[in-house]
Amino acid sequence: MAAYARAGIRLPHNTVAMLGSGKLIRERARAARRGDLAFYGSGHVELVGRRVGVTFGAAHSGTVIWWHHYSWAGYHPTMFFRVRGAG
Repeated sequence: MAAYARAGIRLPHNTVAMLGSGKLIRERARAARRGDLAFYGSGHVELVGRRVGVTFGAAHSGTVIWWHHYSWAGYHPTMFFRVRGAG
């Protein structure tokens, strides 16, 4: 949310509101680009990283923001979105 705000794009703070905002365009995992949003269910979102299988964000509220590797066998995004008006 803060990264997009810095670029002049306002998104709601909570992930459910983001999904209902009309500002997101759903895309396939293979089409996700750096800076797109990776949703882990409807309660957590991170930025897509430079490499496939990597996102950037805080694992939990109050934790350090860092790179996270995911796998389809465990912790992985369930949806990917491009933000309208971005890049």
